[in-house]
Amino acid sequence: MAITIISNLTSGKFYPSANPINTTVSSNNSGKCNFRYICDLYVNGTKVFTDKIFPDPSTGYGFFLLSRVLQDYIDTEPITNTSAAFNLGTSVTTPAALLTVYLRFGEEYDITTNCDGAILQYTNLNTSNTFYVYEGAFDYEDFPTYTYTDYLVGTSSVTASAEFLTNSPREVDVTYNDAYYLDFLTLQPVNSTWKMFIETTSQGGTTSTTSILSNTLSTRKRYRLAVGPYNLNKINSTAFINANIKSYKIWIAYNNVKNSEVFTFNVKDPKTFTTRLGFVGLLGGLENFTFYHRNLKAFTIDRKTYEKTLGQNNSGAWSYTVGDRGTTTYKINATEVHKVNSYCTKESSEWLSEMWLSPDVWTYKRPEIQQVRIYDEANSYGATNSRILLWVNDVTGLSANDYIVTIPEYIAGYNSFTGRFQIQSITGNIVDIGATYNSYLPPYQLCAYIYKDTTFSKLPITISDNSVEVKQKLGRPIEYALNYQMSYSKNTIRG
Repeated sequence: MAITIISNLTSGKFYPSANPINTTVSSNNSGKCNFRYICDLYVNGTKVFTDKIFPDPSTGYGFFLLSRVLQDYIDTEPITNTSAAFNLGTSVTTPAALLTVYLRFGEEYDITTNCDGAILQYTNLNTSNTFYVYEGAFDYEDFPTYTYTDYLVGTSSVTASAEFLTNSPREVDVTYNDAYYLDFLTLQPVNSTWKMFIETTSQGGTTSTTSILSNTLSTRKRYRLAVGPYNLNKINSTAFINANIKSYKIWIAYNNVKNSEVFTFNVKDPKTFTTRLGFVGLLGGLENFTFYHRNLKAFTIDRKTYEKTLGQNNSGAWSYTVGDRGTTTYKINATEVHKVNSYCTKESSEWLSEMWLSPDVWTYKRPEIQQVRIYDEANSYGATNSRILLWVNDVTGLSANDYIVTIPEYIAGYNSFTGRFQIQSITGNIVDIGATYNSYLPPYQLCAYIYKDTTFSKLPITISDNSVEVKQKLGRPIEYALNYQMSYSKNTIRG
């Protein structure tokens, strides 16, 4: 009994799940009756699958093709309303976003000469190297030159080319209530030796750099940074990203040495129409894109009816009254459908096609942002104890004791009303957050954006388009249109 591994998996290598993950073995018993190779697949230390194959007729080798099996145990972790900068990007139980895998090989055969005896089985004769699998897909022409270290964050200065698991442009636009996440792979434990650096650029061009120290996380080899304005404001419990911030950059460091690429976020004011969609990209990271044109909403209806005979017993006579129904509905299925579009850059258009290829796409149910007016109750602007109130056009969803984040309009030299406040009371459209004039000294008729400091949720959608054009810039802005439907039916009253 002897199993030899002809082609082993590379120890410590990260393999993308959608591309080939193959290994080859041989045995000096491959010519025996009813011979088959056995491969036990271990994921995160637990045997999850056993594969048996006959030897190749020409070589006697056993060729195990594993990627399709591993895909059943892998899934990108969902987003969370985290209050931390560094987060786990995978779970320890399957399905998970990153798997630790090894294989144990054996064989079975019949020792009789007439091939009519019992099948004897010999397992665990050899063990493969331990390797890692993450959710990812590389194009046909790119995978033969795939180098996993290009996607691996180490402990020294940056040498990889794409540590964050995304094909997105490295400069994106966001607004104040947008969440954003960046996933990365590392073999190092994530603890207080890691920092996330944030370099902000003010409207006046001044730059300032701060950092957030990582907490100690379990060793999972895949981690997630929370880097959107919504996330950073939540982490700092204030409007850290506010109207005075023109843009900011994000990178991570190990022992204060930069060991990742840099992501740039341009902070834009909210637009009148916004539809923010999220999806899992081809590298397994969480992607986001905002459509800025109108969101056209409709319902597709599947209606079932039957013809009911008019009439009923009225004092011994079969008759009907005006208003009785003939055509009667007994079933309605309604699906909510949407159409959105927006302009985008050439880099975004090349990357955005991944949304149509993703099996997991969603939109957000989140606290929407709105513009408000901040004014002095006494209209005196100088009275020490005068209350500062907010005039809010739409107070739907707001109530006393809720927290809101306020982001005043940019006024050079003034940033004092930026922060997180608790609502004391709401009277009509007037919101009292417990602020007084002498505490903040706001200028006359100050405007601001606010959003409720609360959690968001994902609403699953399915893209309806069966084809997508990868558009190229021809001297005009690139416009993308998208049709999608909600991945659940509208609740209706049963007839």
